[in-house]
Amino acid sequence: MVSTCDSQIKIWEFQRGVLKLVYSLQGHEKFVQILYIRNLNTYLISCSDQIIKLWKLFNNWQCLETISLGQVNMTCIVTDSTEKLIIFGSADNSIQTWQLNQNNNLSKTCSLMKHSRQVNLLSLNQSETLLVSCGVSCPQDRDQIIVWERTKSQENPFQFKYFVRQNLDIKGPQIKFINNEQFVLISSDNNKVLLFEDCKGELIQNFGKDVELSTIGNSERLFPIQYNIQKKLLYFKIKSCIYILDSNLQLQSFLKSNGENIQGCVTYDGKYLVYWDGKNKGYSIFEISYL
Repeated sequence: MVSTCDSQIKIWEFQRGVLKLVYSLQGHEKFVQILYIRNLNTYLISCSDQIIKLWKLFNNWQCLETISLGQVNMTCIVTDSTEKLIIFGSADNSIQTWQLNQNNNLSKTCSLMKHSRQVNLLSLNQSETLLVSCGVSCPQDRDQIIVWERTKSQENPFQFKYFVRQNLDIKGPQIKFINNEQFVLISSDNNKVLLFEDCKGELIQNFGKDVELSTIGNSERLFPIQYNIQKKLLYFKIKSCIYILDSNLQLQSFLKSNGENIQGCVTYDGKYLVYWDGKNKGYSIFEISYL
């Protein structure tokens, strides 16, 4: 498991629900905003205050590369299945695509420009033919969700396809593909889960599938939306509650926390939930049971 503590990156050993701190990485000067570790646990990408760092595990973790972004801050990250195509959302309203090459270097390939505001969310569908992006909304501009289509070009891997039509002014959403033709949008400010699905080649909202959840607390996200393909389950947080929904958006389970600034995730295999509680200043670990 990897986590951040201000400007530090912490690497943990996680076995059978027990955490053990292994490494504390120093390198950033300010708060680490983005952290991504490859599934093989050999590469780590971190972003902080207009800086990208690429780390690799040899006998110890070493920083291979530090990239200055000038005046640009990265806001979110997603990769393809090879984990060599790295896609960032940016505070300059762009989506940036990078490649991890054979020399263990990151190189920028292109910037996708269509959003009018900061890009906060990215998700790829399972076949990686579509990318959906979500920017910060405002009452005058609801065209914040965009679908991009994969190309065969390595230098320009995506092209604009269309804006996704929506009726709500949504603040602080989460977005995730659950298959090739459906994605969910979770709105923390009005406690709703919205389903968008393919209709004649365009992803549109299915209003009959809207789910409203009862929860209270602040609307800070601090928790990634995750979808387990094998279990066909969706994990996410709205305010003070962590939810598990199936692929039909039926509620399977939820956990209400009395803590503050809850941030965490579910393990890749779906066996454990781990989160940091800012009130108690520590990690809580739950084993998830399935019927």
